[in-house]
Amino acid sequence: MGAFLEKPKTEKSSDAGSGNGIRYGLSSMQGWRVEMEDAHVARVELSGPFKTWSYFGVFDGHAGARVSELCASKLLETILSTEEFKKLAQTDEQDLDVTLLKRGVVNGFLTFDRELAFEDRDEKSGSTAVIAFITPTHIIMANCGDSRAMLVREDKPFLATEDHKPYLPIERKRISDAGGQVMLSRVNGSLAVSRSLGDFEYKQVYSRGATEQLVSPEPDVFVVERKPDRDQVLILACDGIWDVFENDALATYVLQRLRCVPNLDEVCQEILDTSLHKGSKDNMSVLLIALDGAPTVDPEAARKDGELDKAIRSIVMELLDSPNEDSENLNVNYVASVVQSMELPNYPPGGFITNLSSHNVPIIAFRSQLSSIVKKTKSTLPMFIIENPSPFFSRGVSLKVYMMSVYDKTTATFAIAYKHVNEDTTANHDPAQLIALPLLKESARAHTADLRTDSLVIELVVVVDLQESGVLLSPAVPELDFSFDFQPIGWIVYIDCCGPNGDRLSPYPSRPVQPDVAILPATILYRFT
Repeated sequence: MGAFLEKPKTEKSSDAGSGNGIRYGLSSMQGWRVEMEDAHVARVELSGPFKTWSYFGVFDGHAGARVSELCASKLLETILSTEEFKKLAQTDEQDLDVTLLKRGVVNGFLTFDRELAFEDRDEKSGSTAVIAFITPTHIIMANCGDSRAMLVREDKPFLATEDHKPYLPIERKRISDAGGQVMLSRVNGSLAVSRSLGDFEYKQVYSRGATEQLVSPEPDVFVVERKPDRDQVLILACDGIWDVFENDALATYVLQRLRCVPNLDEVCQEILDTSLHKGSKDNMSVLLIALDGAPTVDPEAARKDGELDKAIRSIVMELLDSPNEDSENLNVNYVASVVQSMELPNYPPGGFITNLSSHNVPIIAFRSQLSSIVKKTKSTLPMFIIENPSPFFSRGVSLKVYMMSVYDKTTATFAIAYKHVNEDTTANHDPAQLIALPLLKESARAHTADLRTDSLVIELVVVVDLQESGVLLSPAVPELDFSFDFQPIGWIVYIDCCGPNGDRLSPYPSRPVQPDVAILPATILYRFT
C-alpha cells in the first residue's frame, strides 16, 4: 500500500548496543515510500524477574504508522502483563515452561489487538509484527504477518518464521469461512497479509472470534534451545528486506560482512543499501543480534574486502571513461553483470544483483528476452509495439511495451497495469475484476499471480490448451526484470488472451473465458512492493 517518491530517501536511522552477553545493531530507511511506517524496539535487558532476558521487535506498518509505533512502545508491556508471564516470573528460568510461554505470547498479541480496537475501532492502519525474546537458555520468535525472523546456526539458516500470506491454504480457508475471498493473492483483493495487528476493517465479523476473522492477530510462536557454540546471528527484518533476499543469501551475506565490518549497525546499513539496489521499493528495517558463535572481524578478510572495493571502483571508472554502444544502458545491473563476468575474487555472497532485482533494467534487455521467446515458439507473427503513452505518465516519459501473441497451441501475452488516480475513468472497469477473472479459473486457482492494485506490474501470462500438448513455455525462459525511473499516475489495463484456435478471449466480466483454456502460473516480470 502507498505511493512512491520520485527518488528514494536513503537517510538511515541506526542504533547499536549490548547487554546480557549479546550485541545488537539495527537500521531503517524510508526508501521509495512516501511515508516511513516501520518501527522497531531493542531491549537488551528487561526488568524484574526477566532481567536476564532480552527483547527485540520489527513492525511493518501500512495505511499509516500509528499501529506499528504502538507495537514498538506497548506490545512488550502487554505480553509481560499476561497471566502466563506472571506465572513464568515465579518459576526458575532454567525450567522454562515452553507451553506456558507460547500461550503467553499469543495472548499478549490478542490482548494488544483487542485493547487497541477498544480505544479506536476506526483506526485504519495496521502492522505486521515479528519479535524475539532471548533468555539464557532459549530463543523465542513470534511473527504475525510477513516480517520475518531467522536464526543462523553453523553458517546456515536453522529456523525461520513463516510469512502469513492469504494464498496459503490455512489462511485462505479462514478468510473464506469469514465471508471474504482471496483475490490476486490479497484479502478481498486489497491486503497482502492475512495476519496483522490493527486493520480493523477486516475484523468485523462479530459472530466469529478474534482468530477467525478475515485477518487474524494470532502469531505463530517458535521456541528453540540455545546452542552457545553454534548459534551465530538472529535476524529480524521487514519484507522490504526479504522481498529481495532469500534466507540462505541473507545468512551468508551477514556472516561474510561480520568478518569484515566491526559494528553491527554498519552491517545493517549495508543490508539496506544492498536491498535498495536489488530492487526493494518498500520501507526497510533490519535488526541483527550477534550471539555467542557470531564471526568476528578477520583482518585478512577485511583486507580482501578493501581490495575488492578498489577493483570495482576501477571497473566503474573504466566503463564511464570508455563510451560505447552500451553507454546509454549503463546502470547498476549492467555494472554488476560486468563485474560478475570478470569473476573477481572475494565477492560477498548474497549481495549480487540477482534475478530478484527489479531496478534499472534497460528496455533493450526486455526486448531481447521477448525476441528469444518468439524464436522458441517458431512463430512468424510480428511483435506489436505500443509507443508514447505520455498522457499517463509523469514528465512525459515515452514507454515502449512489446506485446506478443502466438497463435499456436500456446499463446503468450503481456499485461501491464498502473494505479489510477482518476476514479471516473475506471468506474466501469474494476481492475481487480479485469485481471482476476481469467486467473481465477479452477484449474489455476492455486497459482493466481500476485497483482497489487496499488502497484506497477508487468506480468507474463501463458495460455495453454490443456486438451492438447499442455506445454508451458515460461519455465524455459529466463526471468525478466523491468523498471522505470518515474512514477506512474494512471491506470492502463491491457490483456489479450487468445485460445488455441486464435479466438480472442476477453478478460471483461461480460465476456466469459472459454472453458477449454486455462491460465497457468508464469514469471512475474516486475513488481513494486
